[in-house]
Amino acid sequence: MRPMSSLKEVESVIEAEPLALVYLSREQCSVCHALKPQLEQWVLEESGLQPLAVSVDDIPEAAGRFEVFTAPAVILFAEGREKWRGARFVREEEVRKVLRQWNDLLDGHH
Repeated sequence: MRPMSSLKEVESVIEAEPLALVYLSREQCSVCHALKPQLEQWVLEESGLQPLAVSVDDIPEAAGRFEVFTAPAVILFAEGREKWRGARFVREEEVRKVLRQWNDLLDGHH
């Protein structure tokens, strides 16, 4: 995962990349720590993307900006717009399906 150091950095990557997956987590969240390596593997296998890792503890304004009330949260952006989100218990099949759909859609447009 690509660690982010500021909300501005996260925003610039979302705007610049055709697809961006943002993983928001908290330091004291056991689910966050368990999901992180799994999510990274699923995303790399399906899309080759490197998810953006955002610690809400380090960048507290990210929770408000992305309207995240529970951790972990996974948000997919396509061409700068939010297209999908999952929170707390994120299922592998759902992540893979969404990534495949958006990869196919964007490949058809570019």
